[in-house]
Amino acid sequence: GDPLTPGQAASGTPAALTPAASPTLPSIPVVALAWGEARHLLSTLGGPAAPDAWMGALPLAYHLGPGGSARVEVSMDDGLRPITNIVARVPGAVTPERVVMLGTHHDAWTFGGVDPGTGAAALLEVARVLGEMSRRGWRPARTIALAFWDAEEYGLIGSTEYAEDLRDELRAQLVLYVNTDMYMRGRFDAGGVPSLRDFVVNVARDVPAMDVPRMAPAATGTRASVLDGWRASDWARTPASRRPPSPATFRPDLKPLGSGADFVAFQDHLAIPTLSVEFIGANGYGFGTYHTNYDSRAYVERVADPGFRQGATMARVLGTLALRMAGADVVPFRFSHYAQRLEEALGDVPAWRAAAGRRSVPVDVSPLISAARRAGASALRLER
Repeated sequence: GDPLTPGQAASGTPAALTPAASPTLPSIPVVALAWGEARHLLSTLGGPAAPDAWMGALPLAYHLGPGGSARVEVSMDDGLRPITNIVARVPGAVTPERVVMLGTHHDAWTFGGVDPGTGAAALLEVARVLGEMSRRGWRPARTIALAFWDAEEYGLIGSTEYAEDLRDELRAQLVLYVNTDMYMRGRFDAGGVPSLRDFVVNVARDVPAMDVPRMAPAATGTRASVLDGWRASDWARTPASRRPPSPATFRPDLKPLGSGADFVAFQDHLAIPTLSVEFIGANGYGFGTYHTNYDSRAYVERVADPGFRQGATMARVLGTLALRMAGADVVPFRFSHYAQRLEEALGDVPAWRAAAGRRSVPVDVSPLISAARRAGASALRLER
């Protein structure tokens, strides 16, 4: 959020800190250079030759320095500016105070064709369809909210300010938060809390996929689903020692969410069940035009998603997630799987210490494993 008001909403609140006192504002100016400019600086370095691990691909001899000096003129406006979040709602007909929220951001570095243009386009398509259904008299049981956050690229500011401003209300009302920043041709990439794994699997099974046959041919006479592609790609990336012989019996799981997107405020500050759902290419989030002037609409149309076929799939996934969670008689959480993942993670703790070279001090996680097993048993009783 706003670095001058950590932990509290900035709207209508005087700044708690000065820029000089903020622990998160950078104090060293940073300038991004194209390689053609960077080579002029690198070529002036003298001293010993750089080791192999430090060698780059520029047409020059790499040295460790010292070298000459360069003057960098920094012209920067770091004043306060207003930002705008847009949140639309389809009110629930049964329990309107319970909310399922889908979110993306609308700001970008430069043109933002893929990030966040594709994610915003998919969410706008969901909004269009929900609006058409509403005009025909349909209402969800729970409220569906669609959020477009501002200033995500500057530090998740829009979503965090929203969460700080409405903390108590959101904790009382939100059932689920689903984030998406982008999509492109490639594999299904889903992360979130383990209790939502089965929910996502069931949605992915029922949404047809556009380009999955080249990754995982579907059974004769049937159309491949998003789950088929998800299963095949996750099976291929799982170490051989931990996967079944065939992807047909493999059950993909949600990756744990870290940081870097607007789910952070909901997951880490509000403790809301959270998902991140996207499609990413072979290079993951390091696609070649990321955060550059070339992340344009032309790049999306020619490279990332010709014909917007993946975009249609993305909209169907997001819409199905929203409709099912908003209309479920019983929210489809599976806490037994959460307990299982806790137990697996706790079992890995001794290996973490060994990897850090701390073998001399034993770590007894058995009480925690026992607690996870008790939680699993309680979850199974609840689910039955």
